[in-house]
Amino acid sequence: LSIRRQRQMCIRDSPATASNPNFGVGIGANFGTADDAPLLNTTAAVSITGTTSVTTADHMGVYIRGTTLNAGSSVVSINTDRQVKFDAGNSFSSRVNVTSGSHIFVPAANTFTGASADRSVSLTSTNGWVEVQGAVTTSSGLEISCPAGGFSSNASGTISSSGTVTIDCGSVETLAAISSAGSVSLTSSGASSSVSVGGNITTTTTGANISLRSKSNILVRASVRVQTAGRSSGSGGNIVLWSDSDASGQGYIWTYPNTTFNSIGGST
Repeated sequence: LSIRRQRQMCIRDSPATASNPNFGVGIGANFGTADDAPLLNTTAAVSITGTTSVTTADHMGVYIRGTTLNAGSSVVSINTDRQVKFDAGNSFSSRVNVTSGSHIFVPAANTFTGASADRSVSLTSTNGWVEVQGAVTTSSGLEISCPAGGFSSNASGTISSSGTVTIDCGSVETLAAISSAGSVSLTSSGASSSVSVGGNITTTTTGANISLRSKSNILVRASVRVQTAGRSSGSGGNIVLWSDSDASGQGYIWTYPNTTFNSIGGST
């Protein structure tokens, strides 16, 4: 199944003016109740491609809300040169790969339960940021890449994964908790950017590591707890903090008061 629009497919009333939000592809844009919820079940791959004629900030290449999408063991691919917005109430039962030439925004809770050996969802912004303001839940791994921009989560942007969590962006800032059955890796690849951790990070499986890596600085905010599963699960995972990873001589590690690093988990 391929859904593609070069200009505008507005499922809700969305005047084609620069001052109003517009969509290249808008799925569930009129969502209000369960009766409005889009549902797509297929065993074939799904491709969704959208764009808009102008680059106004509120214009989105692909907008999805209140949608249940199942492509079986196939992949759902979303591609656009504009923003992608995953609004409230989406559930994806297949692996999802997203590539945006702009920003990727998750303002509300979304669930990704695609069964995959490595990940349930991949979010790639080639020239913008990725922002999470709602709970993201995955049944397998989560991969986020935004080399030209930054990743951020607010206090409601929790991440809970039954696989690994890998975030590699120009800068990384978290304010919500990350909990993962697999390893967690946060990497800041910007030359003068940092990894800033403001929410707890926990791994729950034997030997699952936590890595914070930055070409510049690493900051772990007050009262944050960074914890691997520990001896109670058989073997503790490593906790690695690596600043100045490019050996430029510019970078430090700063831990605020009441920070806890615990690699022996429930044994303490």
